[in-house]
Amino acid sequence: MKISKENASTIYLSSGLLLWPLQISLFSITIPIYVFLSPIVLITSTTSKRNIILTIFFMLLSITSLLYNHEIGVSLFSFQKSWMSALIVPLLLLSFSNSFHLGLKKLPAAIKIFVFINFMLQLFEISSGINIAETLHSTVNSYPHYFLPTERYTGIYPEPSMLAIGYSPIIYLLTCHYAWVKKELGIISIAMIILTLIICPSATLLIVFFTCIFLYILSKRKSPFYFLISSLIVVGLVLSIYSYLPSEITDRVNQTLYGILQKNGFLVENVSSIVFLNGYNVSLFTLKNHPFGYGIMNMPTAYQDYNLTNVIMFPQLNNEDGSSILFKITTEFGLIGLFFYFFMVFKAIKTHLYCNSSPWLPTFLVGIIFCTIRGTTYVDGITILAISAAIFINKREV
Repeated sequence: MKISKENASTIYLSSGLLLWPLQISLFSITIPIYVFLSPIVLITSTTSKRNIILTIFFMLLSITSLLYNHEIGVSLFSFQKSWMSALIVPLLLLSFSNSFHLGLKKLPAAIKIFVFINFMLQLFEISSGINIAETLHSTVNSYPHYFLPTERYTGIYPEPSMLAIGYSPIIYLLTCHYAWVKKELGIISIAMIILTLIICPSATLLIVFFTCIFLYILSKRKSPFYFLISSLIVVGLVLSIYSYLPSEITDRVNQTLYGILQKNGFLVENVSSIVFLNGYNVSLFTLKNHPFGYGIMNMPTAYQDYNLTNVIMFPQLNNEDGSSILFKITTEFGLIGLFFYFFMVFKAIKTHLYCNSSPWLPTFLVGIIFCTIRGTTYVDGITILAISAAIFINKREV
């Protein structure tokens, strides 16, 4: 059966956006399944000279960073992972940019199917007591629900915070483009999305939700007085319900803020806070001691160097993503990465405010903001789509 270019682009785009948690291990490297579809998109789609030049530039930047670190005696945590990423990640960015134009038309249908399947998986987990994440991701953690007599089941996602990040583009669309979502997805899909989030709440989900509320207020572009009053109302709402939130959420927020403001992580006990603070401290250490970064996918080496002169708790946890894309890109690319991160955030907010032709481009771009809340790798769908959109796509093209 012959697959059209449009269908190939839709399959690839939806796989990257929705199915990135499904990964396989190959040569000791965990690879999302969508990666194996990338050659098909590259071969069957048309690529502009501009995008080819940009791809080569980012490939050379990654390679140069690795060679520079080799020259100054920085060891690679994983030779295979770093060099394969330097060559493959820019090609993945290019392949996603090629799939944007043809793949968007049928993407709402793909989202409807995914929302239904993941919701059904959650219901199966609740009824059977079987944790699908244990099979897909070899995780043995259980996450008791905050207010229901069950666990927080995640469907295809490895943990609740990853479900929150995975659903963040959909939450953004629901918050900022509800009329469009209602038309394209329908009330039943919206209901399943809401139930999925009720089944699996998390601190990350709460932050994603209030971030979307803030972006919605910002998008109204009314008077500064309107923005101020609306923001104060949201802040007041957050503060009024904060004391009623589960202690697992408030402890994480309180201890993370304490660790950052007091610069003392030794009194922090919440594991999620400790892991986030590790990424924060390692990125600051990198800017001070290695301003050009450690090289792509070499963040664990930065953790090792930091641990030589500083006590770091749980140094193996999240040491490849740093618990935030900000910490990861800063640690691996130094000042250049930090500049590029703020460029992406600026473009995301600007596009969110002024792109009225289609909700897709701002949806992909604001993913970089959500990945700041909870760390992901470059090949996780929401991250690579945000980076690809920031580099290759402008609002006139979508």
